[in-house]
Amino acid sequence: MSRRRLRAALVVLGACFASCRPRDPVPLPEPVRLARQTPVLSLDPTESEPRTLSALANVFEPLVAYDRDLNLVPALATRWETPDETTWDFSLRRGVTFHDGSPLDAPVVVAALERARLSRESSVPGTLWAVSHVEATDGHSIRIRTRVPDALLLHELTLVLVPRGTSRAEIEARPVGTGPYRVAGWTRGGPLDLEAWDDYWGPSPFLRRARIDALPPGVDGAAALASGRAEVAELSPSAARAAPPAGVRFVTTPGLTTFYLWMNGPKTIEGRPNPFADVRVRRAAARAIDRARLARAATGTNATAALQLVPPTVFGHVPSMTTLPYDPPAARALLQSAGYTLPVEAVLSYRAVGSDDPAASALREMLDEAGFRVTLRPVAWDQVQSELRGGRLSLFFGGWVFDGPDAGGFLRDCIRSRGPNGRTGYFNSGYANPEVDRLVDASYGAFVRTARLTLLEEAMRIANADAPLVPLFHRPDAWAVAPGLLWEPRPDGKVLAAEMRPAGAPRP
Repeated sequence: MSRRRLRAALVVLGACFASCRPRDPVPLPEPVRLARQTPVLSLDPTESEPRTLSALANVFEPLVAYDRDLNLVPALATRWETPDETTWDFSLRRGVTFHDGSPLDAPVVVAALERARLSRESSVPGTLWAVSHVEATDGHSIRIRTRVPDALLLHELTLVLVPRGTSRAEIEARPVGTGPYRVAGWTRGGPLDLEAWDDYWGPSPFLRRARIDALPPGVDGAAALASGRAEVAELSPSAARAAPPAGVRFVTTPGLTTFYLWMNGPKTIEGRPNPFADVRVRRAAARAIDRARLARAATGTNATAALQLVPPTVFGHVPSMTTLPYDPPAARALLQSAGYTLPVEAVLSYRAVGSDDPAASALREMLDEAGFRVTLRPVAWDQVQSELRGGRLSLFFGGWVFDGPDAGGFLRDCIRSRGPNGRTGYFNSGYANPEVDRLVDASYGAFVRTARLTLLEEAMRIANADAPLVPLFHRPDAWAVAPGLLWEPRPDGKVLAAEMRPAGAPRP
């Protein structure tokens, strides 16, 4: 080969090597901005509001976590064993430090778990409903004892994040976790600023800074990206059906959120009779709803209509079971058989997020057609929680985010009757059926999946007939993602900045 040909060959090879090198990461703004439909309500990880809990999962960590396939994996605990059905021993990960430099040890973990289950400030006491005692067995080991066998304890522990601090005021003033990000700033109702924690025990995140904030009123996620206000933004179902702006990627996943009509109120509310305490009225409301039409109004497709209490992706789903069919004349007949003169007056409360909710409006129209006269009432989230738990809501339209791939937590928190200190029925303000209680409790002691499934199915058949909640539709999770950012949503709905990376960056 001549020198000239050799030189040409080397030039060609050099071009090939250059093109085969990984591309340099695409520059992203700092901080990368994540826009959601509601703000972070608190820095206390015992707050149960799903978007807030998702944000705080960047800062605080649990003993056990879900991976992206909803498999249980070690987090702050590296191993666990069960000497018997009511005893769980956990070994803590060594070498972990909090954001203030203090070490993770057993006493701090014990304090966090005890506060989550016992504090009046906690919104998640039902998560550890079966726990009777938590103790440190040495500096890096803890023991959890339960009053009864709890087959879902590991799943429940994914929801209990570990902070340093003994009160909400202390934690909000000085939020200290072990996660890949530390809190760099937060104002109530405003943005949460995060910066990467250099001493994190796991892989270092690609994004050094992130900001989680609420979308401005009247601004959807697609518009937020198009105007340069965000790099990742939550989309409403209607926005997700439109074409994305140039250069913006829309990502939609089935998600684990189901919307319901809640009618689990007591016999009287503030001294007035509550019609929805009567099962005939609840069944009338169930028959008033055209789920396919409502699903189209809410999500743009009737494929998301909910035909039973839990979605198909959740263990406990009964493929053969459906809800009461749409039948407005039968609904009116049920109301009259219950002794009511039509129309039956009702106030439909729903969580206020941005502008009017088209699904709530469609729901009101359907109920009105079936013999009700409904007034819509948008309510702030903290007021919703207070009124629902206080038994002051007789009719409520709202969603439930399944925090794991099992129906047990939903049945315990929403269908089972309320136990002492909110350990069960935390979001149930009035419905009670002793046989449902027995079945739900028995399911927690069933460590064999087939036996557990039988109990869950029977509990849901009874609840389906009693209709304290009427399933309406499943809401997909939809996101707008900016060019230059690589990220895929998780099935559990958590938005973790550590799982995002610039285009061209290697996979972790």
